[in-house]
Amino acid sequence: MDPRMPSGYSGKTGQDKNPYLDATPSGSSAGSATAVTSDFAAVTIGTETNGSIISPAIAQSVVGFKPSHGTVSGELVIPLSRHFDTPGPITRTVKDAYLTTSAFINQPIKAELSKEGLKGKRIGILFDADSAISKKIISDLEVAGATVVKGMKLEENQQDFTTFDDILKADFKTDLNQFLEKNQAPMKDLAAIIAFNKLDEARNMKYGQGNLEESEKNEATVASVDQRADDLIKKANKRIESLLTSNKLDALVDLNADSLFLVPIAGNPELTIPAGYEKDGQPVGMTFVGPNKADESIFEMGYAYEQISKNRKSPVISADNSK
Repeated sequence: MDPRMPSGYSGKTGQDKNPYLDATPSGSSAGSATAVTSDFAAVTIGTETNGSIISPAIAQSVVGFKPSHGTVSGELVIPLSRHFDTPGPITRTVKDAYLTTSAFINQPIKAELSKEGLKGKRIGILFDADSAISKKIISDLEVAGATVVKGMKLEENQQDFTTFDDILKADFKTDLNQFLEKNQAPMKDLAAIIAFNKLDEARNMKYGQGNLEESEKNEATVASVDQRADDLIKKANKRIESLLTSNKLDALVDLNADSLFLVPIAGNPELTIPAGYEKDGQPVGMTFVGPNKADESIFEMGYAYEQISKNRKSPVISADNSK
């Protein structure tokens, strides 16, 4: 676990490949997205802390859904941060993502999926419509009956990134140690994992373990971290909900996930859907963001967009892709 490690790398099986082209599969739920887009599985599960479902879904042209934080149990999911981690489905269609979410969410949701799901909705646009793909997104939303409101922006600053990073380092040590103890794992804590990796550095830590060691050195108290996390969550939630309510929006839409750093922090639901392909074949996604706990309405709007736009194309997988 190190900044040098490429997305999708596994110390056990090697580098995960993007089946569309020689490009990153993105992370950290890269394998889940690859399995679905390559037809190895109909449904997979990823875990999002900040972009780990949405980003690989975009990079590999599949549907990724991050439920509202706290609505899905994280039991038996190896944690990064209890404050932000959220399991969610990665699938080829919005309907499959909805059915999967309905099966494992704490309070099953009952959305009405139809082509009418965007009619009368006000959608805030977080991106500049300066490319063919971005223009098609807006056109498809309007054809589906939505009112598009351009020029929306979610403010972010460097302090938000710094605070978030500090919380993750502290949470990882605390939460992982609790997980290992509760599940009676062979490794008793993070320190034991670090020591084990050093026994065979060439095999166990090809890209180092800088993040593990930084987390182990962290001495912040649980109470202080909880307070910092609570403050950051409230700040992120206020910015998002204020943007939605002041403009009377039903959802925000971003191109890929360029402006969505604060969304998983706030805990809002996100639904990424294939939006097209660049000239070199690179997949492009669009991401719906709804009010907190508005998972049903996000599925209804996303399904309508998917049925109108029909953007997804399966990758062409040849023998060369396995090299």
